[in-house]
Amino acid sequence: MQKTPQSHFSFKQGLVIGGFAGGLLGALFAYLLFANIQTSQNSNSHLSTSLFTHQASTKETDFTAENSPSENRIRTPEKSNTLNKNSNSKVSKRPPLKNIEASDKQILQQYLDSRSYDDLNNMARQIINQSNEKIAWQYLVKSAIQQGFYLNAIDVVAENISLTIEDHQRTEARIFALETLQAIDQLERSQGNTLQLIELYEHSLDILSPQLSDADSLLIALSRCYLAIGDKASAKHTLNNLQADTSPTAVSLRKEIEQAAFTLKRIPLKKFGKHYIATVYIGNSMPINLLLDTGASISTLNKNTFNTIENDMTFTSIQTIQVNTAGGIQSGELISAEQVKLTDINFDNLQFVVLDMPSEHFDGLLGMNILERFEFTIDQINHELVLSKPL
Repeated sequence: MQKTPQSHFSFKQGLVIGGFAGGLLGALFAYLLFANIQTSQNSNSHLSTSLFTHQASTKETDFTAENSPSENRIRTPEKSNTLNKNSNSKVSKRPPLKNIEASDKQILQQYLDSRSYDDLNNMARQIINQSNEKIAWQYLVKSAIQQGFYLNAIDVVAENISLTIEDHQRTEARIFALETLQAIDQLERSQGNTLQLIELYEHSLDILSPQLSDADSLLIALSRCYLAIGDKASAKHTLNNLQADTSPTAVSLRKEIEQAAFTLKRIPLKKFGKHYIATVYIGNSMPINLLLDTGASISTLNKNTFNTIENDMTFTSIQTIQVNTAGGIQSGELISAEQVKLTDINFDNLQFVVLDMPSEHFDGLLGMNILERFEFTIDQINHELVLSKPL
């Protein structure tokens, strides 16, 4: 039987093939190792670049709520972790912030920019507990305003004042409180939220006025808000609480309120020849008939009439003066009557000159010291004094 010859490699051939295969495996291993190292370096480079870019973009944020649309805001949440002093919410881990050497302000700003309000609140409270830093209070207020929690922002500034001991720091805290109010005021006015402003200033007066040396600015702002919605009575009542009620601002606002509250007055007159007579009341006196005289700079009372009503009125005698009358120069006593009423218009501390000029038809003259306070006309058809508005 014929055997099939077996094929085999010589030792030299096997050595060549084995060397070739080993070279291929080594090249493949080296390629994979190089690719892995390159990928890792690219990843780390990207992370470093990302952090640098984020840090460089950090900027100071003013008081603004533009990032939080007004229609989605909750003005005074009953419970909010954002400003809760004893918040137990866990601070989320943020490795990027731990990997860079950033100041507390930069970290707080990053939390604000990313709307991580719970993280911001917790960090700010920790800073306050350790050192009562001003920057922490500022960021608590910024956080509240950015979310539209305006009343909470006022609570924060009030707390800031109460926890401040040094006089110069308390002064700074009060200034910060007023700046916060001004910022919120501008935001609300830009949106026409007058009712919310009233709520804001009423709340501020409740918790801030005991800590402010002068709350007049809050009262004036609240009065203007009342006037803006047409509540003139509340506007006037608010000004009664001013400490400096004779300041130019207060006087101007009172006049503005009076003008807004004034309605057209038509005062009936009695015809007397070519003249007209109006009826006034001085104190608790009987009706006093005064002849309208636009040529008289000051109102007058006949001496007989004054003697009759003297016990029914409260007045102050000022001095004796000389006045020009139709009958020549006369001496008269200048007085200030505490209360004078023309229909339903009241005058306080109105001056009269008491003269010896008796008349059967009238008790004195109604002069320009009354009329000059109004725009007025005389309706000669209906016999009325028409007062359109105070001047």
